Amino acid sequence: MITATIRYVRENAGRELTRDETARAVGVSPSHFSHLIRERTGLSFTVLLRQARVELACDLMLNTDDSLADIAQRCGFNDQSYFTKVFARARQQTPRQFREQSRAPHRPALQLPRA
Repeated sequence: MITATIRYVRENAGRELTRDETARAVGVSPSHFSHLIRERTGLSFTVLLRQARVELACDLMLNTDDSLADIAQRCGFNDQSYFTKVFARARQQTPRQFREQSRAPHRPALQLPRA
């Protein structure tokens, strides 16, 4: 059930998604669902959904040139400032910093001369 939940949340992270809908999709009652999710993952449904949305945002920033505002919308965030706040809390950097860092050319490690 946990695997099915995670798959369902990831597949639907870009739209309005509720605990009750997700519970129905995996075939359990909403209250039992909440209990199982917390017991097995240590997370609430809300935190699990937020994590899935941040993962989706990372993927979109790495693989598209879409604006951050468009990415926020596609990941289920109605407000770009809230998206930035959630993303920064999860990744310890803003979405812009993540994108810039991921696109920066990687420098080869410094090679020391052999003795």
